[in-house]
Amino acid sequence: MSHWENKVTLVLRVLFIILMFTTGIGKLLDIQGFAKVIETYQMGISGYFAIAVGFSLAMFEFQLGVYLICKPKSALSGLLLTFMHLGYTALAIITLVRGIPIENCGCFGVFLARPMTTQTVFEDLFLVLLSALFWYLLKKKQSELSLTKME
Repeated sequence: MSHWENKVTLVLRVLFIILMFTTGIGKLLDIQGFAKVIETYQMGISGYFAIAVGFSLAMFEFQLGVYLICKPKSALSGLLLTFMHLGYTALAIITLVRGIPIENCGCFGVFLARPMTTQTVFEDLFLVLLSALFWYLLKKKQSELSLTKME
């Protein structure tokens, strides 16, 4: 990998570590509040099930942050980030198409409340692109490491 690719990979790793810890911890600090946010999406998820879903999402994000630190060369983290952000993008699009007004998208749990708008979709799409780039760079690095080990 080139010098700039290594730098971009490092910057993206740090960005995603900060993002995953911030979103995960933000949700974990008030799981019941985050469950109420989940209910506003009107997906048939409510009560204890909303709490379980909220806790699972928050722990997934937090654990992904830990994984990014513990396994810095693993392309799996880039793949997981890409699919997670694709899921959030799809949820935002579906919610907007359904015309459901969301006062707090829940990105940071009940904290930093922001309404769901088309801007949210574009932000999510940008994170999908960054995640996919990160995944690509990690896969490239793994391929190069595999080739050098065979030599």
